[in-house]
Amino acid sequence: LATWRTLAQRFEQTESAQVREWLVRAGYETIALTVYRGATFARVDMVREADRLEEKFGKDEWPATQQQVARIRLRRAELLEDLEYYPQALDAYEQLSRDLPHSRFDDVREVAADAALARARLLKKQESPAANQALDELLATYAGSQHTGIRQTLALAQVDRIQRLQDEGNWPLTVAACEQMEAQFSDSDSATEVRSLGRCLQVHVDTLYQMLDEAGDDDPAEEWEAQANTLSEQHWQRHALYPNAQVRSLALGAWINACERMDGQ
Repeated sequence: LATWRTLAQRFEQTESAQVREWLVRAGYETIALTVYRGATFARVDMVREADRLEEKFGKDEWPATQQQVARIRLRRAELLEDLEYYPQALDAYEQLSRDLPHSRFDDVREVAADAALARARLLKKQESPAANQALDELLATYAGSQHTGIRQTLALAQVDRIQRLQDEGNWPLTVAACEQMEAQFSDSDSATEVRSLGRCLQVHVDTLYQMLDEAGDDDPAEEWEAQANTLSEQHWQRHALYPNAQVRSLALGAWINACERMDGQ
């Protein structure tokens, strides 16, 4: 923390764009470390520090500086949420998701997507009816992006949407959303995307089993059961040895659930 502060003090009058980028980086790291080692009052102080940094560096045109300022603005919104200043946090998330999606730089747009997801989740936490619309707008705004960070945010958002549909008991739409996500992320190597895909597969299988339990005489129960068994086995075969422990844990849990539905043999 002392090193970052020394860096900022030593070069605070420098006008070079590249050096100013590092001053913003120092500001971000100072916020992170101060919050890590502090209590509530530290979060309040760092909200003020984030305001100061945005005011000082927010108009810089250097792309890396723009990204750092965007991250600081997002961290400020997260701190407001941590402090339970929910209206202010929602306003901050909304402003970020409104200001940055049209940036020329994908790294800046990634922060806007992260802010939009945080806003949707906070609205859901507050049981606001606007949560669903916020999530749908996020998915529509960034659909098809190939930027790594934005794709990861989309994967997280799609899982949120799938779980929402499952909670609502809308089985056909849940299955359709799962199939869409599986088609989009089936070839991913990103741990975040693979982990999200694992959750999607788990919901997909659970939903098919739920449909089986509620099946009537005219429903294709055998087809649903075969599909659920195939998905469970594919999930296990593809992710059982994946390097990420959370991914393996999801695969193991899903496989155990599938085994419990099999016959004794």
